[in-house]
Amino acid sequence: MVLKSKKNVIFWILLFSCNILFFSGTQFSIQEAKSIDNAEIDTLMNQSLKKNLFMGINLGIINENETVLMKSYLSNSNPTDLTNSTPMLIGSLSKSFTATGIMILAEEGRIDLDTPIQTYLPTFTIQNTSNAAIITVRHLLHHTSGINQAAGLNAPKEVNNIDKTWNHISSMQFPNPPGSRFEYSNTNYQLLGSIIEHVSGQTFAEFIQTTICTPLGMNHTFFDQKTAESYGYSPGYRIYCGIPVKADLEIISAYAPSGFIFSTVTDMSIYLKWHISNGLAVNNSILLPINVQSLHEPPVTPSDTEYAMGWDNSTIDGISVLLHAGQTESYSAYMLISPQNGLGFIILCQSNQFFASGNLENLAFNLFRILIEQSTVKGPLDLLTLYIIMDFAIIILLGLEILSFFKIEKRFQKLINKTDNKAPKKKLYFKSSLSLLNGILLGAFPFIFPMLGGFPAIFFFNWIPDLCFVVLLFSVLNIVKGIGKFITAKKLIT
Repeated sequence: MVLKSKKNVIFWILLFSCNILFFSGTQFSIQEAKSIDNAEIDTLMNQSLKKNLFMGINLGIINENETVLMKSYLSNSNPTDLTNSTPMLIGSLSKSFTATGIMILAEEGRIDLDTPIQTYLPTFTIQNTSNAAIITVRHLLHHTSGINQAAGLNAPKEVNNIDKTWNHISSMQFPNPPGSRFEYSNTNYQLLGSIIEHVSGQTFAEFIQTTICTPLGMNHTFFDQKTAESYGYSPGYRIYCGIPVKADLEIISAYAPSGFIFSTVTDMSIYLKWHISNGLAVNNSILLPINVQSLHEPPVTPSDTEYAMGWDNSTIDGISVLLHAGQTESYSAYMLISPQNGLGFIILCQSNQFFASGNLENLAFNLFRILIEQSTVKGPLDLLTLYIIMDFAIIILLGLEILSFFKIEKRFQKLINKTDNKAPKKKLYFKSSLSLLNGILLGAFPFIFPMLGGFPAIFFFNWIPDLCFVVLLFSVLNIVKGIGKFITAKKLIT
């Protein structure tokens, strides 16, 4: 069998464990705080920087409609000078802006949330045309349209307008009818971005800027990389085998509605104040309070989802909160508000690793516990420890793999002696074939595994590139070893 040797069994166990995890000394500047435990928050944030390999964190805390704390936490190895006005990618927190823009159009009577989206986007369709005809704006807002996550992840990269980010789904089949279940998909919010453009006659960026950002005084929120860079944005970091590496990735502005808005901790604090107060604080002319409240409410049906409109409803120690996480390939973010307590905060991180998503949530939950004077809770295995374990296992496996090269001839000679020269050729070639097959399977794994779930073949390379390269390294080693075995077998037999 391919998995006969112990080291291969260990390697495959490690590989599948990583995929299960996948799908599941510091400097800082400070402004005056009010009625919160700065020291305990400092300890929490500094520990998270170290243990979860966050290169930089900008934190803003709101209490009773006032920003009571802003801090920039930096890892000692981060040369970036983070400030409260440094633009950072907010990832899927962008969806809340898109939902708010849609609600503004609805309040003005320019769209109806329960009207099929083909009214506003006549060219929209999917393979099941009858389902396409009944998908409403509300379905998109709550991620209940039936469009799945793979649709967003398979979206084209080289696009220059929002309409082109969802045209590819016209030939896709989605099994679940609209309104039947929750399925998170970036495509839902790309479609909402197109609706905003088609109905308003403005670009998505112009509309959000003029109706939300400018009225709220959010002067450092941007919708394209070039503008953000002129105000201090710099690339974030990806983690390679536990080592943060700056990732200068191209940010495609056409995907701003679902995940590529740039903002600062100052601007996001203003935005959260507005939501905490149901639109009464900062500027009460953007939306009526009842419509801001609607943004925070989950759908009546299906009843199995708590996802509202760009916000997710949850509870922490029995207290209701609204929250949303955001992840790009090199940035991560988390926003949380508790209107009943007048509390909220924004966390913007200058690095990302999908294995750390649970740790970021645990950081946010524990920060909230500190704010409500409750005890913090131990979270999942921290990223630093995880990488120490993984790197150690990889080094051991790599050593065993290299050592096995030098034992090929000895093992083959032993096999020949054991078989008393009875059909040794077939057995030696069979052993050689197993190494080749193992190498081929390992090389194919990072491409085929995501495709089985409908994701693009390069999905793992975008989000866990270090482990993909490790897998490919072992793939090459196994193929080379297989070739070496064939050469050795031929030498011994002749």
